[in-house]
Amino acid sequence: PNQDKLLPSPSSSSPHNLSLFEFLGRMMGIAIRTRMPLDLNFPPLFWKLLAQQPVSHADVMQVDTMTGRVLLRMMREDEDEDEDEDEDKQ
Repeated sequence: PNQDKLLPSPSSSSPHNLSLFEFLGRMMGIAIRTRMPLDLNFPPLFWKLLAQQPVSHADVMQVDTMTGRVLLRMMREDEDEDEDEDEDKQ
């Protein structure tokens, strides 16, 4: 899913790329003010980050399954550590 979606690379930090991001932001602002929607094919993860909404594990999995799996593994390990600490306290 979402293989047909666009996702800006966070590592694109050259002055040229930053100017392109700024241009996109200006175009989005103009589109909002003029009520002329742009056909931007971004995944839900992008829009949630832009709107400062919570991102779910499913959002990450839709964009990058490998990263999603690593995050899931890390969350499970963290839960296991919490359980071990709780057992030690008893």
